[in-house]
Amino acid sequence: MGEALRRGATLRTALRIGLVEAAPRPAISGEWWPVWWALGEFGWLDDALLDSLDRCQGPGSRVPSLRLVRRLYRIGWLVRDRPPGRPARPVRVTPQGLEVIGEIPAGAPAWTVSNSEVARRALAAVLPVRGWAEVPSLCRLVAEAAACWNRLVRDADVRAAVQEWRNAGWLTDGAPVPGRWLLNPLGRRSARSIANATGTAPPRRPRQQDEEHDRLLTNTVRRLLAVRPGLVGVVRIARRCPVAGLGGPGWIVPDAAVGFRCEDGDRVLVIEAERHGRYDGLVRHIRQLRQLAEFCPAETMQVAVVCSRRTPGRLAALSDALAEPGIPYRFQAVVTTPVLLPRQLLDWGIDGDAVPIPPPW
Repeated sequence: MGEALRRGATLRTALRIGLVEAAPRPAISGEWWPVWWALGEFGWLDDALLDSLDRCQGPGSRVPSLRLVRRLYRIGWLVRDRPPGRPARPVRVTPQGLEVIGEIPAGAPAWTVSNSEVARRALAAVLPVRGWAEVPSLCRLVAEAAACWNRLVRDADVRAAVQEWRNAGWLTDGAPVPGRWLLNPLGRRSARSIANATGTAPPRRPRQQDEEHDRLLTNTVRRLLAVRPGLVGVVRIARRCPVAGLGGPGWIVPDAAVGFRCEDGDRVLVIEAERHGRYDGLVRHIRQLRQLAEFCPAETMQVAVVCSRRTPGRLAALSDALAEPGIPYRFQAVVTTPVLLPRQLLDWGIDGDAVPIPPPW
């Protein structure tokens, strides 16, 4: 590592791979900028996020993001993060299963129905019609759906139902999701040197969140990038915002934030990814964001609580939080999903003419 970090060696390596342009002053090159931004905000990269970055640039002769990432891997700055143990295989509904599963009764079952049957009905309700889903995620979604019916379902019941439908040909397995790209110690120190030379923010260590939370947040950002490519370089991920009077550390960390300049004034979109059904935590986050909105009186703060499903419990918790006294006039919050968030922006008046800007903090 010492030889690779000797004076000037890092910058020469960055020039050689095209990451930095030399004249008139060292700067991140245009083709590398989306990758550098994503690495700086998230602290990690995955293939789905890289694909979204390529789609934002549109067709052309631009080098694919994955090829740029592999250059960093070949020079020893990036590694593949593979969690220990056997990787989870995603499942997808087959055409045959789509017909059969669609005939399973929906709605709350009778209290005499067994837990295994409750698991089957809830699994049929939460399985995506298209796309892949991992079994651990399905177990959590089934448990939430069963809780709405006042029933308790174990993970073993869900896994047994998944295996039964596999054997019947209603579900098919896919390839395991590849690991994420992370900067190793040499890569972090090299990136810090490049950031100092180019005057940009250095890539930081990723927040210690569970992978399902990260996947939910990344999916949300990808949905926004698909309809608003101008958000590249503007969205801020997990940035510390100082707020006085919290009785704690004096700051909060929204999952994501971005500003918009609209005809009727500036707006701030705050995204909170809620994976668990801990409604007390959701209420606490809304209270903290209300205080943050008081420090930005000129902007309208609009909070999107993003979850995989809009459960009645989350909707009720948000309604209770918004009913508390002291809500700022320019403060709105809704419970939504990654798929519905772009439509929610239109309902809020953030249309295609809105100009993305960094948040005010």
